[in-house]
Amino acid sequence: MKTKFLGLICLLLGIAYGCSDDDTDFGFVDDVTKEAFLKDFLEATGIKWEKKQDYYVAEFYVEKHEMEAWYDNAGKLYITEKDISKEELPATVQEALKKSAYADWKIDDIDQYNREGYETLYIIEVERGEDEVDLVYNEEGVLLKEIVDNPGGHNPGDYIIPELPSGIKDYLDKNHKNARIVDVDRESAKWEVEIVEDRVKKELDFDKDGKTWLKTKWEIKENEIPEAVKTGIKNSQYADWEIDDVDYIINPEGEFYKIEFEKKGQKDVEVVFKVDGSIVGK
Repeated sequence: MKTKFLGLICLLLGIAYGCSDDDTDFGFVDDVTKEAFLKDFLEATGIKWEKKQDYYVAEFYVEKHEMEAWYDNAGKLYITEKDISKEELPATVQEALKKSAYADWKIDDIDQYNREGYETLYIIEVERGEDEVDLVYNEEGVLLKEIVDNPGGHNPGDYIIPELPSGIKDYLDKNHKNARIVDVDRESAKWEVEIVEDRVKKELDFDKDGKTWLKTKWEIKENEIPEAVKTGIKNSQYADWEIDDVDYIINPEGEFYKIEFEKKGQKDVEVVFKVDGSIVGK
């Protein structure tokens, strides 16, 4: 009786851990994707599969690293997520974090996102007290995103680059040949493309069909504001306000500087200046 009972326990455990290290029956996953995964990750253990969005997602381990791999139903790998330690970050990212405003914050988690043909991303979750911030860096240590209070966490699927319209590809090839795409958002009214060029993150907007370039902007330092715009600020009602942020904007109509002003007891204000220092909007 005791032997039968132990046998039953073993059987139940075998069912419960059907996706254990030795499990290679991927169930609903098609053969093409299964074969691609086994070829890409020969040392994978603890494999589990699920469907997320339109992708087959494998959760597994390689040595000490917990990983995810996102495939389509044709066996194409789009993105791999890997949990890593601070010591495994590139030196450029470690140095950038050390010089950032979050240098003394506690690191809660670090994920490395590898994407075929696109920038590798490092997402560092930091916290201090009740405050939590997600920092997204590329391999050069350029801070790409700073996301405050992100309760849902990061979804690797959000960082998969969709197929770009030929109009966007042609524009980038012509005007930003040495740039690298880091993120793409397709909205109902436009395409947003983020690139890194000469260690500067730039954001480009295109129309909904991806045929027409709308604008390009990137953040600059206060000391990069041209003299004519500085004069315009001195002659404006914001002369005694502090400058919090400056964006340089190019669009078919010309060049502009969007400046965010702040003052104690007042609501922050964004003002757009032309290169001649005149105000064109808020």
